[in-house]
Amino acid sequence: MVTAVVDVSIAGWFASSTISKLIDKGRSYCKGQKSWQSELDRLARYQPQIQTLIYKAERSHLPRDPNHPLYKWLGQLQDAVEDADNLLDEFEYRHLKKEKKILKFALRAAPHDDLLRRLREVVKTFNDIATGLDTFAQVLTWLDQRFVAEVKGDASQETGFLCTENKFFGREEETQILMDWLTSSDTNEISVFSIVGVGGVGKTVLAQHLFDHEKLRCFRNKMWVCVSHTFDEMAIAKKILKLLTEKELEVQTIGEAQRALMETLSTKKFFLVLDNVWNDKERERWENLMKILRHGGQGSKILLTTRMESVANIIVEVIGEPKMSLNLNGLGERESMFLFEKYAFIGYDPKDYPKLQSIGNEIVKKLRGIPLALKTIGGMLNDKPHDEFWSSVLENGALNSDKETDGIMEAIRLSYEHLPPEVKPCFRYCSLFPQHHEFNREQLVDIWISVGIVSENDGRGKDVANNFFDTLLRKSFFEPKDSYYTMHDLLHELAQFLSKNECLCVVSNDSIQIEQSIRHLSLRTRYDINELEMMSELRELLITNLENVNSPKNASKANLTSKKHLLRIALRWSHGFENIGDKNESDKEVVDCLQPHSNLTDLFLDGYRSTYPPNWLEAMIVPNLTEIQFSYCSSLERLPPLGQLPCLKCLILENMGALKKIDLEFYGASQSGCPFPLLETLELIHLIHLEEWIEDPHCEKWFPLLKRLVVVGSPSLKKLPSVPTSLKELELNSLEITTLPEFKQQNEGSSTNQGPMFLSSLLIIYCSKLTSLRSGLFSHPDKLTSLEELAIWNCAELVQLPSKGFRGLTNLKTIRIEGCMKLILLPMLLPKNFFPPSVQQVMMSSCGDLVASLPQLLPDLSLLSLLKLENCSNLMSLPSECVLWCLKSLTEVQLRNCQRLKSLGGLGAISSLKILVIKTCPMLAIEPQVDSIEESPKNRLSMALDKLDIDQAEHLFVVPLRNLYFTKSVEIRGFSSMTTFPDQWLQQNAASLHTLGLYGLNSVESFPDSLQSLTSLKMLVLHNAFRLARLPELPESLEILDIDGCNEELAGRLKDGGLDFDKVRDLDVGIFGVLTESLINQWFR
Repeated sequence: MVTAVVDVSIAGWFASSTISKLIDKGRSYCKGQKSWQSELDRLARYQPQIQTLIYKAERSHLPRDPNHPLYKWLGQLQDAVEDADNLLDEFEYRHLKKEKKILKFALRAAPHDDLLRRLREVVKTFNDIATGLDTFAQVLTWLDQRFVAEVKGDASQETGFLCTENKFFGREEETQILMDWLTSSDTNEISVFSIVGVGGVGKTVLAQHLFDHEKLRCFRNKMWVCVSHTFDEMAIAKKILKLLTEKELEVQTIGEAQRALMETLSTKKFFLVLDNVWNDKERERWENLMKILRHGGQGSKILLTTRMESVANIIVEVIGEPKMSLNLNGLGERESMFLFEKYAFIGYDPKDYPKLQSIGNEIVKKLRGIPLALKTIGGMLNDKPHDEFWSSVLENGALNSDKETDGIMEAIRLSYEHLPPEVKPCFRYCSLFPQHHEFNREQLVDIWISVGIVSENDGRGKDVANNFFDTLLRKSFFEPKDSYYTMHDLLHELAQFLSKNECLCVVSNDSIQIEQSIRHLSLRTRYDINELEMMSELRELLITNLENVNSPKNASKANLTSKKHLLRIALRWSHGFENIGDKNESDKEVVDCLQPHSNLTDLFLDGYRSTYPPNWLEAMIVPNLTEIQFSYCSSLERLPPLGQLPCLKCLILENMGALKKIDLEFYGASQSGCPFPLLETLELIHLIHLEEWIEDPHCEKWFPLLKRLVVVGSPSLKKLPSVPTSLKELELNSLEITTLPEFKQQNEGSSTNQGPMFLSSLLIIYCSKLTSLRSGLFSHPDKLTSLEELAIWNCAELVQLPSKGFRGLTNLKTIRIEGCMKLILLPMLLPKNFFPPSVQQVMMSSCGDLVASLPQLLPDLSLLSLLKLENCSNLMSLPSECVLWCLKSLTEVQLRNCQRLKSLGGLGAISSLKILVIKTCPMLAIEPQVDSIEESPKNRLSMALDKLDIDQAEHLFVVPLRNLYFTKSVEIRGFSSMTTFPDQWLQQNAASLHTLGLYGLNSVESFPDSLQSLTSLKMLVLHNAFRLARLPELPESLEILDIDGCNEELAGRLKDGGLDFDKVRDLDVGIFGVLTESLINQWFR
C-alpha cells in the first residue's frame, strides 16, 4: 500500500535560506522597534535547530501513516516557509518600487503597516513550531532505531552518464507471433489482438517496437491512441480523426464522430494500437467504437495492451471473432540480468564486483523479469556499489511480496525512497501530468524553479534543476521519447499516491472532492470552475478547455483575486492554431473575471481569441509577474504595456497571427524611463503578420538586462530594431530582413556607453533575403569580442562575409556555415586570420566557394579540434601535409556527402586525430587499389584512431588509411560481398582493435576464421546478417556480441543447447530481428 506523504524535502533547500532572509529583511524593515527585534532574535536562536531537524527528517524513515502527528508538524513548517517566501517577494517588490521612484511616498515602518502585521504572523508561526522541536527530535530518533541503518553511498560515485534503454532486445518469440499476425493476409475486415500482462512488464514497449517496425510498410495508416482508465469512445474517435487528417475536427456527438470517421476510414487499411486499456464492463462503448472501425479496409489490425484479461474477453464478445491474445510474462533470466546490469553497473565493469554480481543475481530473481523494476532498482543500486547496501535491498520486504503487481509497486517505491531528498518533490510534481503525457525537459525545469520546488540558488537554479532531471532520467523515472520525455504508468501512479495531499490532476468529468490542502491543481475537463472558490492554498493552477466556461459570472466565482498563494496560472482554450482568425470576445470577459491576486508571478495564455488583452494586464494589477507566455492568441491585435512590469524576466509571444505592429504602447509609460528593467529573455515566435517593430527613440536604457533574444518566423518583418549590448544570445530565424540589426547606440557621455559586450552566441538561420554581413552587427567587431558561437545556415542569397573576416572576434570558438551556396570568397584576397586563432570547431556544408579557401583558412587554427565538411560538391582533395600538420589540436574530422572527393590529401600528418568519419564519398573508393599493404615501418602512421566510421570497406585501402596500425574501434557499413572483406587491414590493427561493427551484411554467407586472431577485440556487432549460416571461431578476448538481424538457423545455433552455443557461452549476447527464410527472401531478394 503506497501512502501520501508531506513534502519534507522542501525544507532542506528552501527553509534555511528563507528563514535567514526573513531575519535579515525583518531587521532592516523594523529598524528601531525593540519589540520586533526580540521576536526576530528568538527566531534566529531557533534557526540552527530547525535546520538540523529538517535535515534529519529528510533522511529518516518516517511512518507510512499519513495521519501521523509528525506530518502535521511538517505541514505547518511547509506552510510557514511558503508564507515567508511570499512575504520576502513583497519586501523585494517594495524595495524595487522605491529604487525606481514609482512610489510617491517614503517607505517606513508603522505600527499598522500591513507588511509588519504579516511579518509578525510569520515569525510567530515559526516560533510556535519551534516549541515542538525536542519532542520531534525524540520521535525521529526512536523511528530510526527501529529501522536498520542504511549504508551511506559515496557521493563521488554519482556520475553524469545517462543510460537510456533505446535498444529493444529479447521477446523474439512474442515478436514473431505478433509479426505473423500483422503480416498475415486476413480475410476479415478487421482483426483484433490483445497483449495482456502486469504493469511494467513491457506491453507498451513491445507494441512500440512493432508499430515502428520497417516491415510494416504495408500499413499506410498507422495510429497510436493512449486510452488509460477513462474509456471515452468519443475522445478515442476524435484522436483517430486527428491522426488521420492531421487536424482537429469539431464533432459534438458520437454520431457525428462515427460519420466523420466512417468517411475518413472507408476502405483504408489501417493499423491501430489502443494502449493501456482498462474498460472491461461498458460493452456499449466498445460497440460504438467498433461500429466505426469496421469500415476500414480488409486486413486492418487493432492491437490492444491491457493489464486485464477481462478486457481481451469483452472485445472478443463485441467483434464475434475467436480470441487472439498473448499473455506477456517477464523477461528470461539471462535477459533480466543483462538489463539489470546495464543500469546497476553504469560506470563500472561488473566483473570487477563478483560479490555484487552474485547479490544482483538474487535480486533479479525477485523482480520476476519485470523490465521497469529491473531498471529502477538497478538505477538505485548504481549509486552505492557496496555489498552491505545491496544485501539490505535483497532482504527488504519490498522485494518479497507474493502478489506480483503489489510487488512491482513496492519495488519501484523503494527506488523512490532512495532518491536524494531534494529530488523527490520534483518527481511528485509530475503527478500533475495526465498519463502518457509527453513533456519537454526545459519547460519542466523552468516550472520546478518557478513554483519554488528548486531554489534559484544565486542564479544556479537551472543547473541544479537540470541535474535533478538527469538523476530522474538516469534512474528510469523518466523515459526519453524522440525530443520529449514520458513516465511509465506505474511511476505516474506512484507519483499520484505520494502527492495526494499537494497535487491533483482532474481529467474526467466525474464529481470529485478537491481537498483544500491542494497546492498544485490541473483541470483538464469540463469541471465546474466554481469548485475553486474555497481553495485558498493553491500555489499553481492549470485550466484547460476554457471555451466551456460560457458565463463570466461563473468564472468570477472562482475568486482567484483572494488566493494570495497562487503564483502560477495557465489558462488554455482547446482550439490552439486550429482557431486562427476566429475571434471570440467572450474569452476576454471570462478572463477578466479570473483576475488573480497581485502576488502572481507566472502567466500563460494559450488559445485566447479576443482582440484585446485582459483588463488586469492593461491596468498593471499584477506587478509581480516574472514570466509571461502568450501562445496561439491568434486574434490579439495589440499588446498590453508590459514594459511597465518591474519584475518581468521572461516574455514569450508565439503564434499570434493578428499582431501586425509592436509600437510604443508595448513599452508603457514607465516613470523610471526604463521599460522592461529586468527582462532577460524575449522570444517572438511565428508572428507571421508582424510588419513593424518600433524602437523607442527616447529610451536611453534599451532592455538594459536582456540576455536572450529570439525572433523566428516573421516573414513580413523587414527590419529589426537595435539590439542592446547586454545580449548574450541572439537568434534570427526564418526572416526576410536584408541587413542585420545594429547595436543600440548610447547617448554621449552615458555611463553605459563603454560597458562590456556580452554577446556569446549568434545564430542567423533561413534569412533568405540577406545578401551581406558587411553592415549591422559585423560593422562593429569591437562589440563582438565575447562572441563564441557563430552559425550561418541556409541564407540562400548570402554572397559576402565581412571584408576582414572574423579576425576581430577574438573569443570565437565555433563557426558553422551551411546552405549558403552563393558565397564568394577569393583565396588570393583573403586577409590573414580570416578565421581567428581562437576557433576550435569549423563546420561547413553547401557553402559555395568557401571550401576552396581551406588552405588559407586552416593553418593558423592551432586550437582547432573539429573539422566537418558536408555537401561540399567542389571539394576534390583535402589540403596538403604542409597545411594540416599545423593543426596540433585536431581530434575529429567528418567528411559527409562530398561526391567529388578523390584524395584525403595530407590527413596522415595530423598525429592528434582520434575520430574519423567518412560517409557518401564514392570517388574515394575508385582510387587505384593495392594488392597488399606494404608492411614497411616507414609506412606506419603514428596516428592512433579511437574511432573510424566508414560506409565502404574499400576506403580502408585509400592513403593514408591503409597505413593505420593502432585503431581502437571500427564501424564499416555497406558490405556488398566478402570480396572486400579487409582481413589484412584488421590483422595489422589487431593489437589495438577492441570494437568492430560490420553493417549491411545482407549477402554475406560466411566470415573468415582469422577473426579469432583479433586478440584485443571485446565487442563485435553484426547487422543484417540474414545469409550468415554460422559464426566463425571468435577471439578469447570477446565479451559482447550483438547481432541485429539474422536468420532462424543462426539464432538456433546460438541458443542454449545449440551447435554454436559453446562459442558464446561466456559472452553477453543480444540477438534482435530474427526473420524466417520466407521473409528474408521476400525483403532481401
